[in-house]
Amino acid sequence: MNASPSERKAALVTLAVGEKHHAVFERVRPTWQAYADRHGHALLAITEPLDRSAAAQARSPAWQKLLILEPELAGRYERVIWLDADIVINVDKAPDLLGGAAPDKIGAVARDASRPLASALSLAPGVPDMVEALEFRTGAKPPNASDYYAAYGLGDPGDFVNTGVLALAPAHHRDLFQRLYRETFGKPDPLNQYEQPHLAHAILAEGWLHALDRRFNRLWFEEMCAHYPFLLCHDEHDRGWDSLVHLCVQSAFVNSYFLHFAGAIPFLGYWRADIATWRDFAKLFGGPRGEPL
Repeated sequence: MNASPSERKAALVTLAVGEKHHAVFERVRPTWQAYADRHGHALLAITEPLDRSAAAQARSPAWQKLLILEPELAGRYERVIWLDADIVINVDKAPDLLGGAAPDKIGAVARDASRPLASALSLAPGVPDMVEALEFRTGAKPPNASDYYAAYGLGDPGDFVNTGVLALAPAHHRDLFQRLYRETFGKPDPLNQYEQPHLAHAILAEGWLHALDRRFNRLWFEEMCAHYPFLLCHDEHDRGWDSLVHLCVQSAFVNSYFLHFAGAIPFLGYWRADIATWRDFAKLFGGPRGEPL
């Protein structure tokens, strides 16, 4: 018999504070619930601010990620999978993220330490990357990793972690989260990155990292830059645009465990939960059986 939600030892947790974030989460919630049920985890979506002080309200709710491990919240579980609310889960393919994550470490996808995408080994030099694409879009060159940390008065820990997916254990990591939440009050946020540079730096510099398979936090924007760079140039008069984007988003989803739409929320509108394997693509073309050519 499956454990009831109150008896489960692990939980998927997110913050969806505000109408916009709540709407995004409601779109992906069915995949989270199915994944939680499959692996025997609870699902905890926090929709109200955890810190209502004036100082806390003056900065983004994203900072309150650092409060989720309190005993009255996710701290009542032995293990926690933190996910940003703009992530969709390929339920049929994704294994239990906690299966190989050491509880005394913080599981996360790191730029260099995580196993690289197999396709990256075959990409030609000069393939567009996120930095190049962002420069193209904004006209300003984004900082490199060293400059990124330096903007926050932090040293370069030698790698970068996206904190949108984390494997946590409250007993081991609550003190770290509490400390970072206290220490960052009043500090400037020049790049509007909220808690990420501080948390990423601590994970790397203090030896907390357990590098997760990159498929657990596949960034759609990064995938688009490497494999579908033509999507960076949108011709609004092209009637085939929507179909093309839909195919590319679904292809990325099929090859992911968790597909993360950070900084690219509009593309989430092109995703469909029922296209999760290569055979499912027949649904997009009207094929009766999805047989290969």
